[in-house]
Amino acid sequence: MLNQRLEIRGSVRFHWDNARGRVVRLESKIDFLTAMLRLLGGLADVARVFDRSLITLEGNLVAKDDDVSEHATKVTPLDVVNDS
Repeated sequence: MLNQRLEIRGSVRFHWDNARGRVVRLESKIDFLTAMLRLLGGLADVARVFDRSLITLEGNLVAKDDDVSEHATKVTPLDVVNDS
């Protein structure tokens, strides 16, 4: 993954407070999953990269002392069933 360029789609939502005349909250969402699938080719590899990561697939940062599993979206590859 070193020296790779990722194009990642995302959005930022500003919450405006008319009474205060300012932005009071900022929400961002990032689609790391699509970009990482494009780069790595499979869910198993994406899951491996984000396992214990300090950033979730939605782009949320996780404090180093927090339990990452509480914040992260689980990416688990589906079992392949062979019907032959």
